[in-house]
Amino acid sequence: GATPLFLAGTAGVRRLAEADQAALLGDARRVLAVSGFLFQPGWASTISGQEEGVYGWVALNYEEQRLAHSATLPTLGSLDLGGSSLEVCFEAEPEAMPPPSRVAIQVLGRSYSLFCHVHHGFGLNDAFSRSVSALLAQQGAAAAAAAAGAGARERSGAPLPPSPQASLLLNRTAPEAGAQSGLARREGRPGDGAGGGARRRLAQRGDGASTSTGASTSTGA
Repeated sequence: GATPLFLAGTAGVRRLAEADQAALLGDARRVLAVSGFLFQPGWASTISGQEEGVYGWVALNYEEQRLAHSATLPTLGSLDLGGSSLEVCFEAEPEAMPPPSRVAIQVLGRSYSLFCHVHHGFGLNDAFSRSVSALLAQQGAAAAAAAAGAGARERSGAPLPPSPQASLLLNRTAPEAGAQSGLARREGRPGDGAGGGARRRLAQRGDGASTSTGASTSTGA
C-alpha cells in the first residue's frame, strides 16, 4: 500500500444530517482500511463547496499542463456541475474579488489567487428536480383555471363545448340515425309519405265505390 487514497464527500453528503454523514463515513473508513491502499481515517471526510471547486480547478489545469513552472499559457477557469451544487473557479486579481469568494493556494511551489463561488442547489439532479416541479405546478394551475372556467359557464347557463368523446359519438351515430329515418319512410310507417299516400288513395277509391252504389239504388227506385 504505497498509493495514498483520499475520499471526499461533496454536496450530496453535505446535505445529509450529521448523524447520517458520520455513519456513512464510518462505513467507508472501515472498507478503505483493508483495501490495500495507503489510508488513514482522517483522509475520509466531507469537504466544503469551495474546497470542491478548488480541487476541480487544480485537476483541470494540471491535466492541461498549465501549472508547471515552464507553462506559458494562462490557467483555465473551471465550472464543476455536480449533482447538487455548481462551483465556478478561476484565477483573478485579489483586489477584484469579494473576500468570501477569494481563495489563495499554492501548487508546485507557485501561488494563485482564485475566485471560487458555490451555487448550492444548482447541480444537475437538483436543477432537474426543480424543473419538473415547476412544470407540474404550471400544469396544475392550468387545470385549475380550466375547471374554474367550466364551472362558471355551468352556473351562467352557457353551453359547454362538447368533449372529444361526445364529438366522436355524434359523428358515428348521425349517419345511423339518417339511415333509420329512410328505412322508416320506405316501410310506410304511419304519417310517412309513401305509406300515407297509398292509404289515402285506397280510401278515396272506397269512397267513390260507396257513392256509385248509392246512385244505382236510387235509379232503380
